[in-house]
Amino acid sequence: MGTVTVEVNGQNFTMGCADGQERRLQELARGFDRTVREVSDQVGAIGDLRLVVMASLTVVDELADARAQLARVHEETRAAHDAGLKVEARAAAALDAAARRLEEMTQKLEGGGA
Repeated sequence: MGTVTVEVNGQNFTMGCADGQERRLQELARGFDRTVREVSDQVGAIGDLRLVVMASLTVVDELADARAQLARVHEETRAAHDAGLKVEARAAAALDAAARRLEEMTQKLEGGGA
């Protein structure tokens, strides 16, 4: 198990993580530190715990927005896929009808020439 020291709002925290995840944990901590500092700039000195809670709520809000957007994209993708299947079915039906007409025409030509 790996360990990483991360900094959030000027304080160092030693964290455990799975081997190989150290860099990812540091990246996450840097992103969270940016959010904490942005919240701190907006609300001022409110105490470390309240600041971290507000920053956490900001991150959770962004995550909820991203999940909602992902759900919309998923639904749009499914609708586009369904529409594509309908177009494919109509195209197949049109090709089948055209093949039947060609077959009928061929039979008439063969029958009329004999």
